[in-house]
Amino acid sequence: MARRDPLQLRFGELRRALDDRSLRARDLTGATLERIKRLDGELRTYVDVDAEQALARAARADDELDAGERLSSMHGIPIGVKESIGVEGRRFAGGNYALGDVRAAEDAAVIARARAGGAVIVGMHAMSENAMGGMIDSGDRATGRNPRHPDYAPGGSSSGTAAATAAGFCVVGLGADGGGSVRNPAAACGVVGFKPTEHRLPKEGCHPWTITMLTTGTFARDVEGAAAAFDVLAETASPLEREVPPRLGLVQAADLGDLDGGVAGAMSQAVEAFAAAGATVSEAPSIDLGVGDAWFARMHEFSHAHALPTLMQGADYSDAMSDLIANLGRLPIDAYLASFDAAARLRAQLDAALETCDALLLPANPWPAVRWEDWASEATFDWYRFSWPFNLSWHPGVTIPWALDPVGLPLAYQLVGRLDGDEELLGVAAWCESHTTFDRAPIPA
Repeated sequence: MARRDPLQLRFGELRRALDDRSLRARDLTGATLERIKRLDGELRTYVDVDAEQALARAARADDELDAGERLSSMHGIPIGVKESIGVEGRRFAGGNYALGDVRAAEDAAVIARARAGGAVIVGMHAMSENAMGGMIDSGDRATGRNPRHPDYAPGGSSSGTAAATAAGFCVVGLGADGGGSVRNPAAACGVVGFKPTEHRLPKEGCHPWTITMLTTGTFARDVEGAAAAFDVLAETASPLEREVPPRLGLVQAADLGDLDGGVAGAMSQAVEAFAAAGATVSEAPSIDLGVGDAWFARMHEFSHAHALPTLMQGADYSDAMSDLIANLGRLPIDAYLASFDAAARLRAQLDAALETCDALLLPANPWPAVRWEDWASEATFDWYRFSWPFNLSWHPGVTIPWALDPVGLPLAYQLVGRLDGDEELLGVAAWCESHTTFDRAPIPA
């Protein structure tokens, strides 16, 4: 019988195959690199691939696993990393053209933990300029393409990481989320995207972007993979088996605003399926998610992070990015300070709502994805409106694909958990995912 392609396996299957030695880590990494070489010329998800080092680390993982030295659930697993997270010797521009081919002098703290867990780092993923720029589908500055549909962007700013995870160019991806930059591209590309509580993972060695809202997040084709990566990075353990079905708080329609018909239909189907499987689904107390102005005011931090580089190397920034940095720098300091008050009010609302349930349930986005030609429009800002509230409040959130719409775009839902309740949230997410029939095989086939 023909041997099954390891890249078609779900994370738990891969882990068991590596542990029982029916699959070699070097073969898994080799298959990943071959797939990148064959298909990434079209999708443009990587800006830097280190095949030699990846194969060497995979070979060492085989030796360790042969000797019974299993370091973690990520031991021997190929991962890809957003270019804003430092990996010693690899590209570390954070999508900033002004930095050119700058290389990280040392590993970021999260990468050091990933290495200690035996993960195999394949390379660095493309991203939007400084995590705030536009999406580009071709040329030297391409930010990655959505493997689900060529007419739609993969979402930003962890665009390459989401697309690479969906395409099977890594088993797990590490991105960063300051306003939806893990959860939105994960939803648009049809993979799981997890944003932890803001302070659960160390930030040392990552591009700052916005200090008070940003956290490393994890991508995988299923919850188990995203949870395994988080456990290694956070040095914790997420029990994914639940003895009883969860209590889900459905965010009220009035708090969500207008939704695409497909998104609304998918949410109704998910609620019906979860309730039929035993979950308690009840309407959550009203939550004011309209905090876009407060989130934007917090971007004052972004302007300060780039003020000096734009003065010194402004010609290497795109005109749109230079204008954005200048405009953000002119935001009133009072608005920036008021954003913390808005965050505190939202946090109190969410904490109160989460006293009545195990997780809040809402769509990942108001509609599935953004067309390339619409990315620079006001519509894109609106597309993120279910993400940035939880960056302001610091609550953990995870997006999970539910189904495909008629043109093949994923329809995804989001679960939001208690502050520091990341492990519990991942358990709820695993339960919900177990009642989801979405095909998680890498695409294209």
